[in-house]
Parts: sequence; structure tokens; C-alpha cells
Amino acid sequence: MPPKSYSIIVAPSDGSRSYHLQVSRRVVLAAAVLLCLAGASLVFLAATHGVLTRKVSTWESLEARCRDLEREVARVGELEEEVSRLREMDRRVRSLLGLPEPPAAVSSSEESAARNEEAGTPGATIDLSEAVVPDEETRTGLEEALRGRRGALAWPVDGFVTSSFGEERGEGGVHVGIDIAAARNTPVETPLAGSVIEAGWHPIYGNVAVIDHGGGLITVYGHNARLLVRKGDRVKEGDTVALVGSTGQSSAPHLHFETRKTGYAIDPLYLLKRKERS
Repeated sequence: MPPKSYSIIVAPSDGSRSYHLQVSRRVVLAAAVLLCLAGASLVFLAATHGVLTRKVSTWESLEARCRDLEREVARVGELEEEVSRLREMDRRVRSLLGLPEPPAAVSSSEESAARNEEAGTPGATIDLSEAVVPDEETRTGLEEALRGRRGALAWPVDGFVTSSFGEERGEGGVHVGIDIAAARNTPVETPLAGSVIEAGWHPIYGNVAVIDHGGGLITVYGHNARLLVRKGDRVKEGDTVALVGSTGQSSAPHLHFETRKTGYAIDPLYLLKRKERS
């Protein structure tokens, strides 16, 4: 039969009085159990700490990698915009100097995208006559007739003008609109309600939409990646009519935007809202 208690004798080495302690068996067992639990807890905490340390290290590494990837993606976007801007500047300089356009070196993915753009053309090739550039007297009369809408129209896309109205082009041609650089597939919105009188493919304008707003005022939207309207559609102010692209005679994504009055070309900046300088 196991003893009911245990004696613990403490005898100092200097020969002084010794101490006698009596501990019950139950207390000894409880202490042993507590020591075992404490040891097991320490082992568990040590193992868990190692696992958590590795997980935290892995998470921090992944978080740093995600930040690096986000910066890389942002940088790629900036480089794409810079390339588009430089291409537009190159095209503009070549046009001013009467130099031919350089052959476009495109990747297979860009060729595929171009094929997809052309495949999205709604309808057959359209015949879009070029607007007539008015003389000074006619221009003054046209602008007077449009005075009520001067500086009142919203921009069809948010971007910067890379080619202005009236710029000389090769072989004596004149730019009868403005080119607004914007990212591919940016929505193109009409600034006025009207009726779509043409929507299709043109060898120069690419995917182009033409909208009649009444009173002899017409707007033209060229080089789109895709048209979202068809001939005969009615549109409201702010409706999306196309997506910015680079179809037709174009070297980078942008919108060619024209405003015409009774067949004459009017500088769109006369009608568009003035942009605030940053």
C-alpha cells in the first residue's frame, strides 16, 4: 500500500538545525501533474512559435512581393501611356514635315487585337465625305450661329489633345478635327442628343460614328476600337457610342473628334468646355 505522505528533511551543511517537512501523497501527485502540464505547454508553445514565425515570415514576404508587383503594374501602365504619347508626337511631327508614316511593328497579340477590333465593325464600309474648311468670313458666320453652344459641350473622352484643328497634313491636307489621346477601350460619350446617321468602317477613320444633332450640327468619332451604336439609333447626351481604339490610319489609341456645321468643319475647341489648367 503506497504511503499517505512523504517526509522531506532539509539538513544544512554547516551542521545547524535540520528541518523536517511532511507532504501528503495527494500534494506530490498534484505537483507532478502540474510539472508535466507545464512541460507539455512549453513544448507546445515552442512548436507553435516556430510555425507562427514561419507563417509570419512567409506572409511578410508575400506582402512585399505584392507591393512590388503593384509598383511594376503601375510602371507598365505609365510606360504604355508614355509610348502612346511619343507615338502621337512622332506622327504629329511627321505630318508637319510631310514625312511618311513609319511601318508599324506590332506583336502577335496586337495583331490579334486589331483583328478583333475590325471584326467588331457593325455594317459595311461607309462613304464619309471630308468636311470643308471654311474661309474667314464663312467661319465667322458659322461660329456666330453656334454662339449659344460655345464652350458648353462636354468632352467625349477625358484626355489631352495631340493634334489640333487646322494643322497642315501631307499633300496639302488639313486636319479638320482634334485628336484626343486616351487609353484603349475608354468610353466615348456624345455631348448632345441626336441621331446616328453613319456607323461603320472607313479606310481612314477606321470604326467611325457620325451623329446628327439637328440644326446642321454633326459630330464625328473616328479610330474607335468598337462601335456601340448603329445607323438609325437615337442617342441621349452622355450616351456611350464607342470605345477608344487605333483603327484606320492611326498609330496609337486616340479619338479623332470633329464638329461640322452644314458641311463645314468647325474647331471642336470652340464648342467644348474649357479645361481647367492644373
